[in-house]
Amino acid sequence: MTNPRFDANRPFGSIHPPYNGAMYEQDSCFFSGSYEFLFREGQQEPARVQEKAGAPAPVPPAPQQAPKVEAPVVVAPVAKTEPVKDGVDLAAWARGEAKYAFFSIKKEVAAAYPSIETTNAASIVAGLVAAGVVAEADVKR
Repeated sequence: MTNPRFDANRPFGSIHPPYNGAMYEQDSCFFSGSYEFLFREGQQEPARVQEKAGAPAPVPPAPQQAPKVEAPVVVAPVAKTEPVKDGVDLAAWARGEAKYAFFSIKKEVAAAYPSIETTNAASIVAGLVAAGVVAEADVKR
């Protein structure tokens, strides 16, 4: 049985970080960064990579189940809340929970926090985080 060849004209997936030396996957076959066939999904022992220039190529280890890693629970600090003025809740806007016209946000920030630059949404959100209006972990990016 011949080893399958990588075809860049057909759909394929790139693997980040590399899995047992494989950087690409196509039709349940795994390929190296130089598009050489390594092994098939579920195969116990990887296929040998063809020898180049008389020297044997290293054989990657057999695929293994990736260990399940549970993300640590991070408790975000609670930011002080600002009262809602003129129907604009800056903290809710920064968290992505409310939508307002941008000129309303700029007007409210300029009145309540004159030191915050209001040229774009990113600078306003950064200023609100620095002012403690909203926690950085709660900000919708």
